[in-house]
Amino acid sequence: MARAAALRPDQVPADSKPTLDTFTRNIGFTPNMMATFAQSPIAFNAWANLLGSLSKALDVKTRDSIGLAVSEVNGCNYCLTVHSFTAEHMAKLPADEIVLAEGPCPRPEAERRYPVCAQGHRDARQCR
Repeated sequence: MARAAALRPDQVPADSKPTLDTFTRNIGFTPNMMATFAQSPIAFNAWANLLGSLSKALDVKTRDSIGLAVSEVNGCNYCLTVHSFTAEHMAKLPADEIVLAEGPCPRPEAERRYPVCAQGHRDARQCR
Protein backbone atom coordinates (compact mmCIF):
# COMPACT_ATOMS: atom_id res chain seq x y z
CA MET A 1 0.00 0.00 0.00
CA ALA A 2 1.43 3.36 -0.98
CA ARG A 3 1.76 5.91 1.79
CA ALA A 4 1.97 9.66 1.57
CA ALA A 5 5.02 11.20 3.19
CA ALA A 6 4.90 14.14 5.54
CA LEU A 7 6.05 17.24 3.72
CA ARG A 8 9.16 19.16 4.71
CA PRO A 9 8.51 22.89 5.27
CA ASP A 10 9.95 23.77 1.85
CA GLN A 11 7.56 21.30 0.15
CA VAL A 12 4.28 22.64 1.56
CA PRO A 13 2.02 24.10 -1.16
CA ALA A 14 1.63 27.88 -0.92
CA ASP A 15 -2.13 27.56 -0.33
CA SER A 16 -1.56 25.27 2.67
CA LYS A 17 1.37 27.12 4.21
CA PRO A 18 -0.51 29.82 6.21
CA THR A 19 -2.82 27.22 7.77
CA LEU A 20 0.01 24.81 8.57
CA ASP A 21 2.10 27.65 10.01
CA THR A 22 -0.79 28.63 12.28
CA PHE A 23 -1.16 25.05 13.59
CA THR A 24 2.59 24.80 14.15
CA ARG A 25 2.64 28.11 16.03
CA ASN A 26 -0.38 27.16 18.19
CA ILE A 27 0.72 23.61 18.97
CA GLY A 28 4.45 24.22 19.16
CA PHE A 29 5.38 21.64 16.52
CA THR A 30 4.06 20.29 13.22
CA PRO A 31 2.26 16.94 13.60
CA ASN A 32 3.08 14.50 10.77
CA MET A 33 -0.62 14.10 10.01
CA MET A 34 -0.95 17.82 9.29
CA ALA A 35 2.27 17.94 7.27
CA THR A 36 0.90 15.09 5.16
CA PHE A 37 -2.64 16.46 4.93
CA ALA A 38 -1.24 19.81 3.72
CA GLN A 39 -0.48 18.17 0.35
CA SER A 40 -4.11 18.87 -0.56
CA PRO A 41 -4.71 22.57 0.12
CA ILE A 42 -8.47 22.39 -0.54
CA ALA A 43 -9.05 19.46 1.84
CA PHE A 44 -6.58 20.74 4.43
CA ASN A 45 -8.04 24.24 4.58
CA ALA A 46 -11.61 22.90 4.63
CA TRP A 47 -10.68 20.67 7.58
CA ALA A 48 -9.05 23.64 9.34
CA ASN A 49 -12.24 25.69 8.81
CA LEU A 50 -14.28 22.85 10.31
CA LEU A 51 -12.02 22.83 13.37
CA GLY A 52 -12.43 26.59 13.64
CA SER A 53 -16.22 26.24 13.56
CA LEU A 54 -16.15 23.50 16.19
CA SER A 55 -14.04 25.70 18.44
CA LYS A 56 -16.91 28.20 18.46
CA ALA A 57 -19.51 25.54 19.24
CA LEU A 58 -17.62 23.42 21.80
CA ASP A 59 -15.08 24.43 24.43
CA VAL A 60 -11.57 22.97 24.21
CA LYS A 61 -12.09 20.53 27.11
CA THR A 62 -15.20 19.07 25.49
CA ARG A 63 -13.50 18.82 22.07
CA ASP A 64 -10.47 17.05 23.50
CA SER A 65 -12.63 14.75 25.62
CA ILE A 66 -14.54 13.75 22.48
CA GLY A 67 -11.26 13.31 20.58
CA LEU A 68 -9.91 11.03 23.31
CA ALA A 69 -13.10 8.98 23.41
CA VAL A 70 -13.28 8.53 19.64
CA SER A 71 -9.57 7.66 19.46
CA GLU A 72 -10.02 5.03 22.16
CA VAL A 73 -13.07 3.50 20.47
CA ASN A 74 -11.26 3.48 17.11
CA GLY A 75 -8.12 2.00 18.67
CA CYS A 76 -5.88 4.59 17.00
CA ASN A 77 -2.66 5.02 18.98
CA TYR A 78 -1.55 7.99 16.85
CA CYS A 79 -4.82 9.81 17.55
CA LEU A 80 -4.65 8.92 21.26
CA THR A 81 -1.14 10.37 21.42
CA VAL A 82 -2.12 13.61 19.68
CA HIS A 83 -5.35 14.07 21.65
CA SER A 84 -3.58 13.24 24.93
CA PHE A 85 -0.97 15.90 24.14
CA THR A 86 -3.55 18.54 23.27
CA ALA A 87 -5.72 17.57 26.26
CA GLU A 88 -2.78 18.09 28.60
CA HIS A 89 -1.07 21.09 27.01
CA MET A 90 -3.91 23.02 25.37
CA ALA A 91 -7.11 22.03 27.20
CA LYS A 92 -5.22 21.74 30.50
CA LEU A 93 -7.21 18.65 31.46
CA PRO A 94 -6.02 16.98 34.67
CA ALA A 95 -4.23 13.65 34.23
CA ASP A 96 -7.09 11.67 35.75
CA GLU A 97 -9.42 12.96 33.04
CA ILE A 98 -6.95 12.09 30.29
CA VAL A 99 -6.28 8.55 31.44
CA LEU A 100 -9.25 6.48 30.43
CA ALA A 101 -10.59 4.72 33.49
CA GLU A 102 -11.27 1.00 33.63
CA GLY A 103 -14.65 -0.28 34.67
CA PRO A 104 -17.90 1.70 34.64
CA CYS A 105 -17.95 4.78 32.45
CA PRO A 106 -16.86 7.80 34.53
CA ARG A 107 -18.15 10.52 32.24
CA PRO A 108 -20.29 13.22 33.81
CA GLU A 109 -24.04 13.33 33.27
CA ALA A 110 -23.73 16.50 31.15
CA GLU A 111 -21.53 14.68 28.64
CA ARG A 112 -23.89 11.73 28.16
CA ARG A 113 -25.39 13.47 25.14
CA TYR A 114 -22.47 12.31 22.95
CA PRO A 115 -23.04 9.13 20.95
CA VAL A 116 -20.00 7.20 22.22
CA CYS A 117 -18.03 7.42 25.43
CA ALA A 118 -14.41 6.42 26.10
CA GLN A 119 -15.56 2.96 27.14
CA GLY A 120 -17.31 2.44 23.80
CA HIS A 121 -20.82 2.75 25.21
CA ARG A 122 -23.28 3.89 22.57
CA ASP A 123 -26.18 4.00 25.00
CA ALA A 124 -25.97 6.46 27.92
CA ARG A 125 -27.69 3.91 30.18
CA GLN A 126 -24.53 1.77 29.98
CA CYS A 127 -22.51 4.55 31.57
CA ARG A 128 -24.05 4.32 35.01
